[in-house]
Amino acid sequence: MFAFGCLQTTFSQIGPEQIISTNADRAMGVFAADLDGDGDQDVLSASRFDHKLAWYENVDGFGNFGSEIVITDTFFGAWAVIAADINGDGAQDIVALANDINEVAWFENLDGSGSFGPRQIISSAFTPNALYVADFDGDDDLDVVFSSVTDGRILKIENLDGLGNFGPPEVALNLFAAYGVFLGDLDGDDDLDLIATSYSDGFVVWQENLDGLGDFGPAQIIVTDENGASDVFAIDIDGDDDLDVVSSSALDSQIAWYENIDGLGAFGPQQLLSPSALDAWSVYPTDLDEDGDIDILATSGLADNKVSWFENLDGLGDFGPETVITSNALEARKVYAADLDGDGDMDVLSASRGDDKIAWYENLTILSVVDNARFDLAVYPNPTQDYITLNMPDYVSINTADVFNLLGQKMETSLQNLTVDLTALAPGVYYLLLETDHGSSSQRIIKR
Repeated sequence: MFAFGCLQTTFSQIGPEQIISTNADRAMGVFAADLDGDGDQDVLSASRFDHKLAWYENVDGFGNFGSEIVITDTFFGAWAVIAADINGDGAQDIVALANDINEVAWFENLDGSGSFGPRQIISSAFTPNALYVADFDGDDDLDVVFSSVTDGRILKIENLDGLGNFGPPEVALNLFAAYGVFLGDLDGDDDLDLIATSYSDGFVVWQENLDGLGDFGPAQIIVTDENGASDVFAIDIDGDDDLDVVSSSALDSQIAWYENIDGLGAFGPQQLLSPSALDAWSVYPTDLDEDGDIDILATSGLADNKVSWFENLDGLGDFGPETVITSNALEARKVYAADLDGDGDMDVLSASRGDDKIAWYENLTILSVVDNARFDLAVYPNPTQDYITLNMPDYVSINTADVFNLLGQKMETSLQNLTVDLTALAPGVYYLLLETDHGSSSQRIIKR
């Protein structure tokens, strides 16, 4: 039984594509951060064929972006970019990798206003593919880890003094075709462990940070059959206060997650969100619908050209069907989420290499209903294949009972004797909105 007090239910959809740039030749990476210190989120891009790192000012804080500001156009094979405060001065610097010249480098934000200094090389010894920035040695500054698919290694690099003077690359892990890399506390001991994927042989593995100082233990296998394992993330999917793992795999077209069963890094079997995301390349977990749990954004390139999201229906990792944000991102490569228009929800960013495009998509609130019913309501069966029955006190009179989809569109349904007929609806997630003489309430309905 569901008791409704005063609760606001929102129904959101993602708005149409808003182009930031079509001048990022072979766009590979995208990121958002406040680069100019004015309190809103600006956008970064990395594009391979024009060897360019660029940023775009959020001019008014509402998602109106200025023309590209080139940071460098000699970063040959620019592949990925992240913003982070590398030298501890409070400004967002840039860390990026260039695949063609085997470089990982950082660029200092000189004045905190988006004026960037020259390239400072962190590593030039390996062929980099993915990177992540976090404090893996517990000394309160930001270090770097990156993968090298050609060399089959995950490398770690210590920020020696917190000022951006880095030590030499050290091998953290050998994998056949190391690709995705992430840092997160998988075993609950308050230090950052390492998670990585291996593209060709389909491994997703993790390594324990044995001492909190960045000495990583042997690889522990999460899965061995993700063909083309590409991106990886660690986040709490099922609400049990430990970090689960989310991954994408390009060659078998899968988006999947793995439950951290005991909070110590023992992982359960693969749970598929999508078995048909062609060329599934990147994932990004975020609470897109503002219901307090983690949803998943993903890209699928090649024939799909899609940016999509999957709703976490119950906060326990039971995901709904794919909701396509756009199918117009040619060879979609990277997805990210940030509040670009300052309205408090997470908007979506994408980089697509086939059309040289950086774009964003506004998270729109379609409908908002305040639940203030002064009674208990039960809806069963839920999930359902055809009908739902409302169970409520006899003294409550129903004024209206309407069903809406996730776009806020009212569906054709009927109510008779406390039974709502859903047989005409396609499988998916809907919301029942009930207006009564004792207040309003809403309930999420899953149609199988």
